[in-house]
Amino acid sequence: MFLFLPLLFACSDNSQDELAEEETYTLYVTYKGTEYVVPCKIGPNGNPVYLDEDYKALYNNVISKNENLVTYMKDDYSITYYDSVDEMMKDLNLRFVDLDSAANASMVNGVRTRVASDVLAGRVTLWKDMNYGGSTRNFQSYYTKFYSHHRLSDFKFNDEASSIKVWSNIPPNDSVYVNWADVETTFNEVPHVETPTQGSVKYATNDLRVVFMGYQHKDYGGKVLCCIPSNQGMYSHYRLSLIDWNDIMSSVVIRLAVDGLYTPQY
Repeated sequence: MFLFLPLLFACSDNSQDELAEEETYTLYVTYKGTEYVVPCKIGPNGNPVYLDEDYKALYNNVISKNENLVTYMKDDYSITYYDSVDEMMKDLNLRFVDLDSAANASMVNGVRTRVASDVLAGRVTLWKDMNYGGSTRNFQSYYTKFYSHHRLSDFKFNDEASSIKVWSNIPPNDSVYVNWADVETTFNEVPHVETPTQGSVKYATNDLRVVFMGYQHKDYGGKVLCCIPSNQGMYSHYRLSLIDWNDIMSSVVIRLAVDGLYTPQY
């Protein structure tokens, strides 16, 4: 159901960039299958002020009340809200590659080319300021080691992120073996992990995705900000305040998912 169909979506070239306070922009929001085209302006604190009264009421009374709300970023001005991570994974038809943080990382092996356990799968950079300015924090994920950290305060970066870039290094037209019982995380157990399927599973790299998830609270709690770059591509957002995510992130995860294999027990 469409409340209003725009002629075209905002592109990722930041065509509405360099917005000043009180300046207006358009946010394209999908929620529960309905698309909203929402005129906004930059408020005094840099966050959006919704100028459409119907959407403003929906956001204030329903969407924002969800303590587990997931914001899936499609580009600078286009997002989808989900009520949970599971709802997002179902809609995107993805399944997380499950992890056992107690096991040794050893069982991701290149099948035909250079895809191996020491190969970088994805990385993320967070910037303190909008437009990729100020201090940064960098995190990397490999095929055998998915990165997570439960407290960005350990890096003096709690509630600091204002812009972001996420890269996928996953090559096309290749394959890897992943033993779901022998993959580990760095530092902390990633949330949403169930007992993994045993044995090695061969995945086409075309079906693997890098998934970044930033959490509102420490220990992977609260609302979630998610982005999934295209393989060998890069996702960027130059001003997280435009989607009400400025200076909010307190814990992070960067991991892999498999396209086309959604299951409610990931």
